[in-house]
This record gives sequence, C-alpha cells and structure tokens, in this order.
Amino acid sequence: MIMTSLGGFISPILPKHLYESGDPLRNPANSAPIGTGPFRFKEWRRGSVIIFERNPSYWDEGKPYVDRLVYRLLGDSATRSAALDAGEVVLAGPNPVPFSELERFRNNPQFAVESRGEELLMHMQALQINLRHPELAKPQLRQAIYHAIDRKALIRAVWYGAGHVSDSPIPAQAGDMHADDLPSYSYDPARAQALLDSAGLPAKSDGFRLKLRIDWVPSGQEALLTAQFIRQSLRRIGLDVEVRSFDLATYIRQIYSDYDFDLNVMTYFPTLDPSVGVQRFYWSKAASKGTPFVNASGFSDTEVDRLLEEAAIENDSARRRDLIHQFQRNVMTSLPILPLVDLDYVSIINKSVRDIMARPEGIRDNFADVWIDQ
Repeated sequence: MIMTSLGGFISPILPKHLYESGDPLRNPANSAPIGTGPFRFKEWRRGSVIIFERNPSYWDEGKPYVDRLVYRLLGDSATRSAALDAGEVVLAGPNPVPFSELERFRNNPQFAVESRGEELLMHMQALQINLRHPELAKPQLRQAIYHAIDRKALIRAVWYGAGHVSDSPIPAQAGDMHADDLPSYSYDPARAQALLDSAGLPAKSDGFRLKLRIDWVPSGQEALLTAQFIRQSLRRIGLDVEVRSFDLATYIRQIYSDYDFDLNVMTYFPTLDPSVGVQRFYWSKAASKGTPFVNASGFSDTEVDRLLEEAAIENDSARRRDLIHQFQRNVMTSLPILPLVDLDYVSIINKSVRDIMARPEGIRDNFADVWIDQ
C-alpha cells in the first residue's frame, strides 16, 4: 500500500526549497517544474508543445538514451491520427484516436496498438447518482436503472469491444482486491419495470414515469455516446432523460459545486490501491463542495466509512482485503454509483520506438530506457 501510494503519478516529490512558503497553487515552479528524473523541463508553449531535454545529472549513468522529448498537444482525434500516419508523432495515448479507428492501426505493420501500460491506474466508466433527488434516493429506482442498461451492448456500441462488463467499483484487473461474490444486476428491462412500479412511479399521460437529466464528463466522445446510450435505454422503461453537455469548467461546477445533476457519466482511475483511487467517491468525509472528482452523490453510510477507514490503515494484507471485499458488497447493494465498464485503454506506438511499455505506468513512464531504432 505504501509503495503504491508513493507512486510518482499519485504522490510526486516536490523540491522543498521552492514550495515551503507561499501558496503552492500559485508557485511559478508549477509552470516550470524541477524534478530528479531522466529528463528536465525545457519549454512549454501553451496549447502547443511541452519540451523536455536529457538530464546529464540523472543518477542512472548512461541514461536516458533519447536527447529530447516533445509532447504535442493535439486536441482533435483526426489531427492525432494524421500525425501518427505521417510519422510526426511516434507515441500517442491513452486512447488517442476513436476506437472505430483502432483496427486500421492494428492492421498497419508500422504500428503497435498496446493495451498494456495502464495497470498502475486502470480505467473505469460509471454512472454517478445524485441521492439528494427524492426519487433517486429510492433504491428500487437505482436498481431499475441498472437493470435497464445492457452493458455488453454498451461496450460493443461505444467502446468497440475495448472493455469488460463492470460489477464493482474495483475492476477485475485489481486481482484479489476485487470481490467475486457481489450482488448481480443483469440486463432485465422487465425486472426494471417491476422495480419502478414498486417505487411508486406509474406511467403518466405522456407515457413516462419520471424526467431525469444525465451529464457526462467532457473528456472524449465516448462519454457523450454513453450518455446517449443510457438515455435510449432508460426511455424504454419509461424514464424521460435529457442529455446535457457542458465545457469542463461548467461540468465541474454543476457536479461538484452546485450538485445540480441527476445522473453523471464519469470515468475514473481506481489505481492499484482502492484507498487511493476509489475511496474518494464513497467516503462521506471525502465530500468537499467545489472539489472535483470526489463524493458528489451525497452518499453517506457509517458502515462504509468504517470499512474504508480501517482498510486505509490496515497492515495485514488478508485482513485489508476482507475489508475491501465487504466495502464492495455494501456499495453494490446500496448503489450510489453504478459501475458500467472496466475499460481497456490503449496507446499507439510507431515500431521504431523500442523498450516502451515495460512498466505499469505505460505512456506515463519516465522513458529512461526508451530508444529509437533509426
């Protein structure tokens, strides 16, 4: 647990002499970072490129093998595809192009499409529910929503098969931290209809039982497509759903400051350690108005809090695993969040790049061992 928590991506080491005074959020070093890695910061042209150069003082003598790293910021997926095809970019990810294009790159001998390298973070898509809504506070409605979503069809339609049906807030890739004996919510529209009846939500004159809004994190078209897929799924059981679209700043305010939402399609990183990547969405004390990507659903359960708090400090691995399993059984019964997909994120690599994706950081690795075959 300590080693995963101290991983550089999650808990980076900062130079004390630069950060020991003043507001850390306004520190000039945030835009010109100083580190101890194989490359050192050279230049940041905002919205365009970030350049790193070889660190001659790197502790591992002889490394890195590459003189310079240039990170290009390409917001449009078509532009990224073109840059890969032209050889202007030799490594891109995660998910740099639409999933519909992956087969083309797989069939091109110039490239490798790599799904390894995301083991440090892992990726999940889930539907967050605002329990402040008087109807969504009813467990029957949350169960009905879950039964109405065909997650296998969602993976085919939106993710082109690049994922697995999720049954827990902790993905199966997490190994023994993932519990197997969890409540099951198979695709069953008839069961969903019966649950809506038991929740006291009869159909009205327009044929719908309830109106809801669904938001989506603006991180790619897959989130929007998922929201649209869920809208169609819920309309079939009598829930009239409006898909709303916001820029990132507005989205964060709506979900995490104003709590002005009903359903929220979110993507998150569980990481290797549930106390680091998952606890923030379920622990009542993680709720902090204005803080993004934490508990925004209004979920508060004293037993879940106890399990998470004990697991966070438990040193015995078997005991800690049992606490995490109990946590999963509890939240998959109460359903403040509906896990949808364990995602297979990919990177596209020009085969001239060698010794890449050797560690679980993947494309976020320090590239000390990478070399270019010219």
